[in-house]
Amino acid sequence: MPEPASAVDDADAATARAAMVARLHEAGDLSPGPVSEALLALPRQTLMPQA
Repeated sequence: MPEPASAVDDADAATARAAMVARLHEAGDLSPGPVSEALLALPRQTLMPQA
């Protein structure tokens, strides 16, 4: 049985957030810690409602 669209969207969003945080770490623009954890955990609309 296929997953509901919202579950797929959530998984895609989590994957995109993880990739973004990894790029920021690799570039030296973000260190591991609470900000990284928040970026991984929170949907972007929580941080940027206009997105």
